[in-house]
Amino acid sequence: MLISHFSHELEPPYDEDGKRTFFLVPSRPLVKQQAAEIVKKSRFVESNVGQYTGDMNVDYWSKDVWLEHLRTKKVLVMTRQIFLNMLNAAVVPLNKVNLLIFDEAHHAAPKAKKSKATNDPYKLIMDFIDSRPESDHPRILGLTASLINANSSAVALQKTISDLERTYKSSCTSVTDLDDVRKYATDPVEIVWDYTSDTAVTGFDCGHIFKLLDKNQVTL
Repeated sequence: MLISHFSHELEPPYDEDGKRTFFLVPSRPLVKQQAAEIVKKSRFVESNVGQYTGDMNVDYWSKDVWLEHLRTKKVLVMTRQIFLNMLNAAVVPLNKVNLLIFDEAHHAAPKAKKSKATNDPYKLIMDFIDSRPESDHPRILGLTASLINANSSAVALQKTISDLERTYKSSCTSVTDLDDVRKYATDPVEIVWDYTSDTAVTGFDCGHIFKLLDKNQVTL
């Protein structure tokens, strides 16, 4: 994981040369979900990973309160608007961010039908970064599984990719080997029931299906 690869930059005290990694998400439920994944897949324990959402009233936190969190946390997972507010309020200097991760990064793309620039916080964050000296820029990683919708043409796809590469000052890449995908994908448990008129009479085992549904092991 990229967070672990650059974790040596997070080890020094924040007040000295220590930097911090920020993981940005578009919604509150994703904060908890992604923080749990970071703890699970990196070397950081739960106390090293901070979680921040709007319902915590973080917009009213003083710089001293934020400074305490920056001193004690190595990775900060938050909704994107919070990080944008932190930048605008000069709570965290850009050069103290070693890695900035955008989850659901496609939100920064222009509106497909109107081709208008978006005011999405992701785009505004990148505009802020672009206005600062390049030497202060953090590493950027954008993640998405929804680059386009089912109705998009090849031309629209290429335009979206170009727009995102320009916005994030990055290159878009994707997995080309399905075997690599299977390493991280969850295979469903497939069970086939043959339905006949006799099964309706003798009774179909609906209870078994409901048990699987409760365990998220089957979809209808």
